Amino acid sequence: MTELEKNVAESVKYIQENCPFRPKIALILGSGLGQIAQDITEAYCLEYRDIPNFVEVTAPGHAGRLVIGKLGEIEVLCM
Repeated sequence: MTELEKNVAESVKYIQENCPFRPKIALILGSGLGQIAQDITEAYCLEYRDIPNFVEVTAPGHAGRLVIGKLGEIEVLCM
């Protein structure tokens, strides 16, 4: 297993241990689209700084967190 694969596995493990959802869809929201995350119900928020191998956000106005929950009836992960 490469170092990258180990890092990804460690990040995935942390997310799975800290959230009961298993999203089928990931949304990467750009500037101005972050409001969609507010529509997610049953939301779990994980700060990037707490997730192993994630880089902290330095861009002004970016929340720097994963929001995992339901958008309608679909389980999603938003960045």
